Amino acid sequence: MALVAIGVTLPSAALLCMDACQEYDASLLHYSDAATSDVVDAASEAFDAPMDTDGGQQGDASDASDASDASDASDALDAPAEADGPPPCSTTQADCDGVTSNGCETNLLSASEHCGTCGHNCLGGDCLGGRCQPYELATGQSEPLLIALDLNHVYWTNQGGAGAVMRTPKQGAAAEQIAVSDHPPGGIAVDLSAVYWSEFGSPGTVWRLDKADIGQNVDPTALATGQATSVALVEEGDDVYWTTPGTVRTTPKAGGPVTTLAHGQGSPFGMVVEFGQVYWTNATGGQIMHYDHFDPDAGPVEMVSGQDFPIGLASDLGNLYWANYEGDSDGGTPKLLTIAKLNMTQPITLVDGQQGPAGVVVSGNDIFWTNNVGGSVMRMPKVGGTPQIIADNQWTPSGIAADATTVYWVNRDDGRVMAVAR
Repeated sequence: MALVAIGVTLPSAALLCMDACQEYDASLLHYSDAATSDVVDAASEAFDAPMDTDGGQQGDASDASDASDASDASDALDAPAEADGPPPCSTTQADCDGVTSNGCETNLLSASEHCGTCGHNCLGGDCLGGRCQPYELATGQSEPLLIALDLNHVYWTNQGGAGAVMRTPKQGAAAEQIAVSDHPPGGIAVDLSAVYWSEFGSPGTVWRLDKADIGQNVDPTALATGQATSVALVEEGDDVYWTTPGTVRTTPKAGGPVTTLAHGQGSPFGMVVEFGQVYWTNATGGQIMHYDHFDPDAGPVEMVSGQDFPIGLASDLGNLYWANYEGDSDGGTPKLLTIAKLNMTQPITLVDGQQGPAGVVVSGNDIFWTNNVGGSVMRMPKVGGTPQIIADNQWTPSGIAADATTVYWVNRDDGRVMAVAR
């Protein structure tokens, strides 16, 4: 299964619609201890008791009284240690190490290895108020736009300057440039053996670089040349798929003829391919489209119409999920929607009131997205529920991806590649 999440910087709907039908604009994209005052008062009274005035001869009754007072004072001084003891359990204080003698030793509000609950590790981030905080994987990048993952690395495209394809280990390290091409890169995808990308320029090329050749001064292989500006690329099985401003195309990963699956499209943007089924959004056409490899004579089929600049697209086995970047003319707000792939009726709004939702990815039981305008990264159950901010104060977050433990995204305007533990 192959997923793509698209994120872009969009200055205004009017400007976009002027350009998108012909060429994409490159600018797109406490605990307190138990009170000890009573104990201390008792100790103070013991020390204030009158001293023996007869010299304290051994065996005198007053000596016995003094000894008793001293013993009481000693007992009183020992009492606070017994009162402190191991920390008590509460909703924010837990026994995460399983050692009963130290009580509930872990503060779930601040422990980065047990944030919010025992065993929830923030990986490279801090724990604040019981929530894992985002952390940097790479900085100083030039307008990063899209992102992809394999088992060990995070990959992304830099559209600023000459443009480059980059990667870094998921644990974080120096960013590594793995390729440059004739135009800044557009879409990006990875499989077990290679990295693939298209170009955000015309005439553009679709490229492949084997992972074994990274760092070996080996030129990438051109899979398709003479393409128009491409903003999305995915891989599945033996093939690579990409979009141009009006088409959806494919070619074998090993090289071969280019096949046009659809033409005359309204600025195809986000794309998903799985089990021979190809889905994409038409941003300016306001459509969600479908092409069935097993029924090519049917051609492209409209699944949903009347959307408001749909861009990011994701899927699971039964449903499609997408982001409408703009609100509608009746005062509706930018939103995320879903529809069943089979026996579909009408799309369902999962959440509205967003601020330029762009990149979208589904992982496990959750859907994650970037608010390109609002500067936030969001999460909610994919069946619906209350949205949660997992990162805010981001600078134009765009492409997003997720694995079983972590969510990753790129900030286009401040050049950072970010992550947060799920």
